Amino acid sequence: MTARPDTTLLLARAGAAKTWTAAGGESVTDRPPVALAAVVIVVVLVGAIVAGILAFQGRWRAWYPDRYKSRFMPLAVPWQAGAALLMVALGGLNALLDPVPLLLMVPVIGLALCSLTVGTIYAIHPPMRMLPRWVRWLEEDPAILSDPDHD
Repeated sequence: MTARPDTTLLLARAGAAKTWTAAGGESVTDRPPVALAAVVIVVVLVGAIVAGILAFQGRWRAWYPDRYKSRFMPLAVPWQAGAALLMVALGGLNALLDPVPLLLMVPVIGLALCSLTVGTIYAIHPPMRMLPRWVRWLEEDPAILSDPDHD
């Protein structure tokens, strides 16, 4: 008597139908938890981007100066979330187009890598000129001559 393999690990792709079937023959295309998880991930990533925009504009200042371990992390997270959002979008396109055309994939991956680089610079130690005007004013940057709140 042979042991039956675990059907969750053995998936075969049906070409024209674009459906996934388990080794036992059951269809696993209708997976609402996966779709729900994707929506939740996208909402969280968009929320991180919006929070970073608010932090950069100075509308959310509660994080400055010493609220987080990494001093400028609220300015770094949106760049990293943007890169993750681009990769999620690329994964979604891969599921739709199967495979994604190279002329579309390469620029998206390049943009995601640039976004990760900027996010890493913000997370480690951003140059003064990358910081928002209101932070530079508080840190007494000589290039900022007047209070940005009263311009």
